[in-house]
Amino acid sequence: LLAHVRVRRAAGRECADIEQALWALDAEHPTLFDEPTLCAEFTRLGPAEAALRRLARVRRSLRGKGCEGVDRGLALRELQRSLDAGLPVSPQRVRRLQRELPQGLHAGQYRPEAWWILARALAATGADAEARTCVAQARDWIARARLPDLGPDTRACFERGNPLNRVVLSEAVITPR
Repeated sequence: LLAHVRVRRAAGRECADIEQALWALDAEHPTLFDEPTLCAEFTRLGPAEAALRRLARVRRSLRGKGCEGVDRGLALRELQRSLDAGLPVSPQRVRRLQRELPQGLHAGQYRPEAWWILARALAATGADAEARTCVAQARDWIARARLPDLGPDTRACFERGNPLNRVVLSEAVITPR
């Protein structure tokens, strides 16, 4: 269901029916979406406050378990949801994540999304030059991505068909506010 929401949203299609089913599952099984990979996806949805509470709870459960990359990914989702809700972000926390990001993330975390979230957070704290560096990191990853040879349109589809790639590669993007 979470994948269907992403696909529908990427295509600009309505997905309220699927989101309603997900909220019903969450109400019936309150820890179902606490598995970190599911949590990272589920917390894209719904009110920021509820997402931030869940992310904090799941991140606490990971402490001391050697899951630093997973925790970084969830910390980035916290930043994203805070930014989307217009909440302030701590410059110290943002810079710590910036330093730690090269150490790695969960394998399921899309690297350009991580750099983009970090760029937005840095811009929100007034660190415009560092934000532009993160946008450059995201663009570089997209440019270097090895794609299957499915024909001459594969690269263009990857760059323009993926909503995040489209935003990151936009010429209009200077500072991601």
